[in-house]
Amino acid sequence: MMTSDAAQEAAARHAIAGRVDFDQNENQVVMARLQTARAVAVVALYGAHLVSYRPQDQEHDVLWMGHYTPAVGRDCWGGIPLCWPWFMTRKDPPHGPFHGFGRFSHWQVLSAEAPDAETICLRLGLNDTGETRNIWPHAFAAELVITLRRDLQMDLITHNTGNIPFPLEHCFHTYFRVADVTRIRLLGLDKDGGAITVPGHVSRVFQGVTAPCQIEDPIWGRTIVMEKQGSRQTVLWNSGPPREVHGRPTGEPQWQTQIAVEALCGQDNALILDAGGSARLGMTLHVKTNVPDRQDTR
Repeated sequence: MMTSDAAQEAAARHAIAGRVDFDQNENQVVMARLQTARAVAVVALYGAHLVSYRPQDQEHDVLWMGHYTPAVGRDCWGGIPLCWPWFMTRKDPPHGPFHGFGRFSHWQVLSAEAPDAETICLRLGLNDTGETRNIWPHAFAAELVITLRRDLQMDLITHNTGNIPFPLEHCFHTYFRVADVTRIRLLGLDKDGGAITVPGHVSRVFQGVTAPCQIEDPIWGRTIVMEKQGSRQTVLWNSGPPREVHGRPTGEPQWQTQIAVEALCGQDNALILDAGGSARLGMTLHVKTNVPDRQDTR
């Protein structure tokens, strides 16, 4: 577990007064807090997990966190979990954690830069260790590059530093915050150009999709636009309300205030990364302001 010394070390090496700060949450996870003239963002170093992103002109966060708070060894299904280096359950033993070990790893700060008042670039890194090779026997160097302006750009870059190819799946499992998921419309997923609505539980994978996805939120009067690079699949997911399925509880009490739209490169489109090769998954988020249908009461 990272200690207060880790936060102090990160601050001593990489803090930029008023722009990039480091502290710890209640679970002793080191958090990097980024602020530009036009947006703010917060990322947990454990899991390289972005938990907040809000343009300064927006009242509501773009990301949904619900009741989740980053903690070592604990699932955190909010914000932008990284699914890496596999998606869902690994096919070959040892199976390892669901959605990979990247989200259960301590990432290091490689650099923090603020070239101007409207830009911050934070680079986080993860390298193979004896522990990772026990569950995934490959040499790698992974980087997450977060570039914050008013919009948010994330680039997950994987380098094969070994001598043999390895399989790779990666995904930004993004949870977006909405006023009421049953009122939103999603554009850009249906190849016929139609709008998709979410009346309740949904779990769909849209194949061959490279176009931006637009999440129209009429209550909050905004449209979230997700653009992606290096991905031809988009996953749409919402747990729906709490209920029992085959005698087991499922669902999320706050299901109505979130929608997961995931930029995926995996499953049938999984990569084989050659020795010395690199792969990149990119995503850009920005927000357009519209006229709300009615005054928000949430």
